[in-house]
Amino acid sequence: MATNPTLPDNRLRLPAGPIDFATEVGDTGQDHDGYPQAGTQPRYDWMRMYLIALLSQQSSYEEPSQYREGTPWFDLNEMALKIRKNGQWVPFAQAVLIEDGYTLADFYNEYSGLGLSAEMRFDGTAAATSNTIVMPTDIAAATAGKENLQADVFINGLLIDPDHVGVSAGQVDLSGGEQVVIGDTYVVVIRNVISAQQVPYTLVSPDGTRYVVTVDNAGTLGTTAI
Repeated sequence: MATNPTLPDNRLRLPAGPIDFATEVGDTGQDHDGYPQAGTQPRYDWMRMYLIALLSQQSSYEEPSQYREGTPWFDLNEMALKIRKNGQWVPFAQAVLIEDGYTLADFYNEYSGLGLSAEMRFDGTAAATSNTIVMPTDIAAATAGKENLQADVFINGLLIDPDHVGVSAGQVDLSGGEQVVIGDTYVVVIRNVISAQQVPYTLVSPDGTRYVVTVDNAGTLGTTAI
């Protein structure tokens, strides 16, 4: 945190006298710079300060001095929106509920802990009939040495039974008679199923069909069209 305030400083404050907005707060060139007229009576300056604080989420380099639980603050040091929660300024995601007791931050922490990027997806057109799909070089490198990998494979828009899909070094393996034929289009999404347990996940196929995907403790996927 900065030791000296740096403009803009849009924190709500309750000063004893008029405010010099150009040097103490920072001007924007917008209409509210001159509303109400500054430097005449303190109550007018306070009114403008309230307006600026509301418009900017108290954006500043220093923590706000006027707040309650639930007060938002845009931290200019990190260019990040934070909120006052349990006596601390925390990332806003910690206060966005996905379901009872489970926040957006909880979801991100679980997802990022899986060890795979959200970009572990590739597509292409089969140049030969085969029961393997070769990964692009970058994805092959990113998945090298990782265990508990599962691939969701769509061929010509249809989801292949996950029990007939496996992941090995640099490629996705198809079994149970599944294969790609010359000219087939495919989409592959690679995931790490460790610790997924019974948490449901929703997939959308290339043709727009939605599926609920569940993972059991053994890492086996099940799908249901919805």
